[in-house]
Amino acid sequence: MGPNLTVFLFGFVLGVIGLGSAYGTDLDLALAFIECTQKALASGLPEADIPSHEPLIISHNFSFDIPLGAGNVTVELKNLKVDGITWWNVTQADQVESDDDTIDVFNYTIYWKIMTVSGDYEYKTESEDNSGTISIELDHVNWSGIWNFTKPGSGKDETLNEFSLKMTVTEAQVNISNLGLIGDLVNGIGGQVVSFLINNNPAGDEAAELLRQKIIKDWMLKPERIDAIISNCQK
Repeated sequence: MGPNLTVFLFGFVLGVIGLGSAYGTDLDLALAFIECTQKALASGLPEADIPSHEPLIISHNFSFDIPLGAGNVTVELKNLKVDGITWWNVTQADQVESDDDTIDVFNYTIYWKIMTVSGDYEYKTESEDNSGTISIELDHVNWSGIWNFTKPGSGKDETLNEFSLKMTVTEAQVNISNLGLIGDLVNGIGGQVVSFLINNNPAGDEAAELLRQKIIKDWMLKPERIDAIISNCQK
């Protein structure tokens, strides 16, 4: 996940910077900043190196091997994009600590009615090469977890102490082209497989830790990006 998407995640963390106490509690500040972030992601902020996220373009290609009998199948996913990334709603947000504490802890849930990931695929075996398009529609997506960070002005270094992320979907639909005779079967069961993998992701803690480190590196140490989002929101 590149730094473009990280600003969306970081909006919940540094909502208190630059918005002032007029917004009320620390939770009010965070929610206000989320609205500013949503506006910035929809339109883009070139001066802060934040492109429009409608759609979100994923520049990285993904390649992996699948053991199959005596050989392997090498699969590559490329030209990926995500439609609907800015169409979220915060459906639950609770502040655990008081405003007087040096840390802020929020429990949160963010909801998307629909999100679609699409792109191109290619697979290779020892005897066959094939390629086509892939589309995965995720319905009723929820991201939930905890933000725990040391606040600015607390006398301590600002940092993200804890970040957890659990993603669930109600249903997924898969459409992969050019699979020949097995196409209907793969597309028929593909949604169930994707839903199961998302809802039972064993790597969730590892992914959350990678994001926590990226938030600190790319955003907490670069507050000018946050300033640009706030300035854009005030226009």
